[in-house]
Amino acid sequence: MKVVVSGATGFLGNNLVRKLVDLGFDVTCIKRSGSSSKFLADCKLTWVEDDFKDPGILTELLADAAVMYHCAAKVGTANKATAAMVKANVDVTRTVLAAHEVQNHCRLVHCSTIATCAVSHDGRNVTEKDHWNFDKYGMNSGYTVTKRMAENLVLDGARRGLAAVVVNPCYMFGPGDASFSSCRMILDICNGKIPAYPGGGNNFVDVRDVAAGMILAAAKGRPGSRYILGGENLSYQQVFDKIARIANVKPVSKKMPVFLGKVFGLLGDAKEYVTGRDSLLNSTGIAWSFANCRYSSQKAIDELGYSAGSIDEAIEAACLWFAENGYLELSR
Repeated sequence: MKVVVSGATGFLGNNLVRKLVDLGFDVTCIKRSGSSSKFLADCKLTWVEDDFKDPGILTELLADAAVMYHCAAKVGTANKATAAMVKANVDVTRTVLAAHEVQNHCRLVHCSTIATCAVSHDGRNVTEKDHWNFDKYGMNSGYTVTKRMAENLVLDGARRGLAAVVVNPCYMFGPGDASFSSCRMILDICNGKIPAYPGGGNNFVDVRDVAAGMILAAAKGRPGSRYILGGENLSYQQVFDKIARIANVKPVSKKMPVFLGKVFGLLGDAKEYVTGRDSLLNSTGIAWSFANCRYSSQKAIDELGYSAGSIDEAIEAACLWFAENGYLELSR
């Protein structure tokens, strides 16, 4: 069975591709010209270069495909959506949907984000039924807003009859994060770059479990449905302690005061405004770090047969991958 994957060179994409190849699928991966595919060099697959400007190219590619996994996206921490982010997250999704309008035999599994769901306001685990409220908590970054726009386009397409399913992964750890996206946290703790833990929490999941969940969504997901793919709800203190223990490094023992976090956020905003570049510690990022982000994957468990393993294994796999590729020196 032929499947098509966009964003295959990214963190989730390369783990998804490896799992699909292992399962015997005929995999075609789309990449932009100039993007590196070296971390998938050992996989038997087909590469196609496409910048998604012309839906005709993708339409032809999907003619004999059973599923397309759309993982391509531009991740960033900027407070406001940039033109590049709108293009990558929204305009590309429009191109993908235009191709599926023609080739509607091909199922679409759209990779969204937990940031299109909601923040827990009462200690309860958020589900797919909760209404988006990130703007209320100052967490509506450019990435969050553009991914929500893209997800709504996909859901609109499903209402028109497209065989489209949405998955919403939580905070992912695991091997293969060559762009230092969510696993940057692990590197920074190992390198002593995080002096204090914030008071919030999140749901952490093994990227390989998310990849398996996407394959289940292709096989069993109901068109027009969203599925949260998560793992363990943990405070940042808990996950920082796990990383320090597994990597055998000094733990982060101090808690960041809320007022100090807000100061760092404002300084990050100023830096972002002056330089035009993303800042890891802007006000949106600080709001995320103090928020109560708790999620339930019960719908995916019930309808897809989804399951998630221990986050400890994902942290260990990330550390080993970073060490094997020269990004981290582990002391054992």
